[in-house]
Amino acid sequence: MARYTTYGLNIPQLTILAGLLMSLLGLGFFIHTDFLTALFPTLFGLLLITAGIASIVRPDLNALSMHLAVLTSLFSAILGLATALFG
Repeated sequence: MARYTTYGLNIPQLTILAGLLMSLLGLGFFIHTDFLTALFPTLFGLLLITAGIASIVRPDLNALSMHLAVLTSLFSAILGLATALFG
């Protein structure tokens, strides 16, 4: 099966990149604020990195790992919006 590409990266690689950015964001906020809850983006980033690596290493699990990445992204977005709106 041909993999879709965006900006020269396929979707599992893009997932790993997004996970790395979220992890760095969480670590940066934690270093700056010393609040343990600032590490939540790092947790979600690690889940995205794991899903992307699983998709690359085991192409037969591509659909499952990318669905897990979508659910992780959806859950982190809902959690972030709920926190921003309701405190």
